[in-house]
Amino acid sequence: MTVKIGCIVEGQGDVAAVPLLIRRIAAELYPELATSICSTF
Repeated sequence: MTVKIGCIVEGQGDVAAVPLLIRRIAAELYPELATSICSTF
């Protein structure tokens, strides 16, 4: 299963924080799910 999430952020701190937040939420809800985070600017 592939899930794509698009996020709109305001600054560099948010750019760094969003992948961590997504990984933590995914690990909590679906621990068996492998996550791959790609960021584009």
